[in-house]
Amino acid sequence: MRCRRTVTGILLAALAVVPSLSAQSTPRTAARATGDRLPIALDGLLHPVVVSARVPAMGAALVTHQGVLAIGAAGRRDARRTERVTRDDQWHIGSCGKAISAVVVARLVAKGVLRWESTVAELWPDSARHPAWNAVTVEQLLSHRGGMSANPDDALWEAAVRSNTSLPAQRARVARGLFAAAPTAPVDSVTLYSNAAYLAVGAMVERRTGVDWELLVRREVFHPLAMRRSGFGAPRVPRPGSQARGHIDARSGVYPVRLGVGSDNPPAGGPVGTIHLPLDDWSTFIATVLRGARGDTTYLPAAQWQRLLTPRPNADYALGWKVVRDSSLQRFTLEHVGSNGFWIAQASLSPDAGIAVLLTANAAVDRLEQPFDRLRRLLADSASAWCVGDRCRGATVTR
Repeated sequence: MRCRRTVTGILLAALAVVPSLSAQSTPRTAARATGDRLPIALDGLLHPVVVSARVPAMGAALVTHQGVLAIGAAGRRDARRTERVTRDDQWHIGSCGKAISAVVVARLVAKGVLRWESTVAELWPDSARHPAWNAVTVEQLLSHRGGMSANPDDALWEAAVRSNTSLPAQRARVARGLFAAAPTAPVDSVTLYSNAAYLAVGAMVERRTGVDWELLVRREVFHPLAMRRSGFGAPRVPRPGSQARGHIDARSGVYPVRLGVGSDNPPAGGPVGTIHLPLDDWSTFIATVLRGARGDTTYLPAAQWQRLLTPRPNADYALGWKVVRDSSLQRFTLEHVGSNGFWIAQASLSPDAGIAVLLTANAAVDRLEQPFDRLRRLLADSASAWCVGDRCRGATVTR
């Protein structure tokens, strides 16, 4: 699966021509804006990066624990067409959706449907299950400490997709194969980033609840947080040029991926990362995480937030978030990158500062790594100057 394509390789200094933040005019706010003037014009900041990095379009959001501070977008929805991307376009966020998957489980734990300590033996009673999985817990799997391989075997995926059954049935088929094999590594001995583990948890949750995963996400996250334009799979394009499309990076340039089958990972990979959403919706979710990290219990109890955002001992991955201890990254302590090979997204959060930066592009190219890194620093500095204590001027409160 291509659910987490990290961006590496030879990089271009694509932000070399980005004007200073102080030179930017202030844009109007996005959909749920207050109308207050904002510290930066994200559209103007992104445009030179789009040109230098040779990507069709990019989006960005600056978020605080109070809500959205700024949203921007620049570039073209389709590299072959002229329509411009807008702040309302939807973006595929790949494995950045793992944070949403973990929150779904946390909501079910808070309701007593299962426990973080629930084991594979409890949730997946199957005579073909390898005994080494018996004591592995939900929390260990979601923190990539369960010893599961990075991805399901291709043949296992293909057989599930060819079965032409429901998505829960396909997930169950893949999970059955995963649990029939021995773990790749001893439990809790090493962090092995695993898309397969998230799919297995999704299948176990479906078996316990009797509810399709996609419905659970809508019920536990999208609906309570009013994320009304969030969905699954590649964003729909009702008519040519009406919505941003994912792209393939080739030697001769970037080209829009063919719509339909093949424009995303298999739909059964929902727990792994098949979510698309507008930046406004993603900002709402991220603001909720920031508030939860700062003690707000409106959406989840404090104990669940602590469990979600705290890595296991000697580990650097919490539940849906990589925990960054590199001092060069300054205040960012939670982050994730997601890509299905045609889109890329990055979330960087500083719970202590109550600030987050979200970045997206409709092409997953190696040359975006350095621009992404520089953009998040510039935006975080701007947010810090705009926020005093617990108050941020211009932030739209999201609930």
